[in-house]
Amino acid sequence: MKISAKKIITCILLVICLFLCAFIGFYLYERQQELNAQREEQERIMAVPVENPDMPEEYRKLKADNPDVYGWIMVEGTDISYPILQSQEDNAFYLNYNPEKQESEAGSIFSENYNSQDFTDFLTVLYGNCMEDGSMFGELLNYEDPVFFEENREIKVLLPDKTLHYYIFATYTGDNSHLLLTRDLSKEENRNRYISDIFRQRGLKNNLDKSVDVGPDDKILALSTGHPTDPDSRFIVQSILRKSG
Repeated sequence: MKISAKKIITCILLVICLFLCAFIGFYLYERQQELNAQREEQERIMAVPVENPDMPEEYRKLKADNPDVYGWIMVEGTDISYPILQSQEDNAFYLNYNPEKQESEAGSIFSENYNSQDFTDFLTVLYGNCMEDGSMFGELLNYEDPVFFEENREIKVLLPDKTLHYYIFATYTGDNSHLLLTRDLSKEENRNRYISDIFRQRGLKNNLDKSVDVGPDDKILALSTGHPTDPDSRFIVQSILRKSG
């Protein structure tokens, strides 16, 4: 039986139509799956509790992916604006890993588990690498300039529920002794000695504002990084809590 050309063309068109319908259906299904995944991801991120309107949006995603993220730091006059992390298992972990837990020469800004994460300790220390390109805590070395020191004195620490405002009163190069473990800071006499040691620092590039009244009941934030000219020293920025809210 001979099949007409018209029937052949009709069959071909029907096959093409069925193929297109299947393709469109598959595309719409994949697109819906993608939209569902995006919605679920957004809901997961938005589930991270944040009441502080100053907190960067990036914080939520980082926190959702890594519970070690607990705050954010910004330093006036610099590009320092990074999440703050703390590992409960390995205090040195974020020296060589970024907030996504990927191995990184730059590492992260982090505190050790000797400190609480609410910055209520007498002394909280944040660490970061001093990178040659100025990233991480590299720009802290700008504080060796007395003019920069005078003009850029505020550090902001953003927590999910509030912003802490710190005032910088001392910047100097010191030895690499552990700031938290060299003395028992639960004792008032040792807290007073720690403050006195800060104001006794000497050096051509050290900057001290002795007009700032610092006492044993204050809350101090120290930023600590390496110094490129001396691997056995640390560059320290000391600041006092002035405002919380």
